[in-house]
Amino acid sequence: MRAITSALTLHEILTGARRAGKPDLVSLYRNLLGSFPNLYFVPFDANVADISSDLRARYGLRTPEAIQVATAIHQRADAFVTNDAGLRRVKEIQVMLARAA
Repeated sequence: MRAITSALTLHEILTGARRAGKPDLVSLYRNLLGSFPNLYFVPFDANVADISSDLRARYGLRTPEAIQVATAIHQRADAFVTNDAGLRRVKEIQVMLARAA
């Protein structure tokens, strides 16, 4: 199985560690995510921008969520996995809710 995510994911995770003033955590997260098996980061580009703007207009998504879903659509992912039940309203891709262990 292959997992894809927008480079925005790395941005969001590293921002939290930096806000907390934990440079060691920044390095840990960067190393962990960079070596995670079968995880691929996809850059934000004009194609994703076009799809994400349509998703924002159509479903009222916030920009980060629209970019994440658009990335999955653009990469032809089989499904989009999230904890956000509100994203199930998106019809262009199967949205699966992750379950807590």
